[in-house]
Amino acid sequence: MSKKQASPDPHPIRTNIIGSLVAAIVTPLIVSLIPGAWSFLAKCVTSFYLWSISDHSISGWMMTVFMLCAALVLFIGLKLLRGTSSKPDWRGYITDEFFGLIWHWNYYGHDIASLACFCPKCSMQVNPQNRSSFTAVDRIGFYCEHCEQDRGEFEESWEDLENKVIRSIQRKLRTNEWQLRAASED
Repeated sequence: MSKKQASPDPHPIRTNIIGSLVAAIVTPLIVSLIPGAWSFLAKCVTSFYLWSISDHSISGWMMTVFMLCAALVLFIGLKLLRGTSSKPDWRGYITDEFFGLIWHWNYYGHDIASLACFCPKCSMQVNPQNRSSFTAVDRIGFYCEHCEQDRGEFEESWEDLENKVIRSIQRKLRTNEWQLRAASED
């Protein structure tokens, strides 16, 4: 990827708790450095309280409830709008075709994990079989028991093929080619 994108916070609750604690510690320190800040905050709270209990055509406490509800609706609306981004998330890219086989995987953090290959015709999981006549020469093949057909033969070890597939996935993630696959699945 040409631009580094910020990944979503994996621990949002912990981050919010730490942020609140820092704010709770830093705010009194800053306020104590500003002369008259405590009395100003006390006057604001007192003024709001007196306004909320004073006579209006609508009770002050009721107006406060309406304002809090409006703020809550606005907050939820903004959260929903921000959450409905049309840009697909790269973590949804978990399947693709490489070397004549369909590959599925998951992510563990930013690493590709649980790589498995499947028959492109019937989606039956296929496992590598050693097809080499010599122990010094790596050759693996894939046979689909459901279709009863060979699904490919490779002049390399299973570990080398897995590594090649992982590097192909990483390349598609870096170049954003994975988005073409995601768009074709929609």
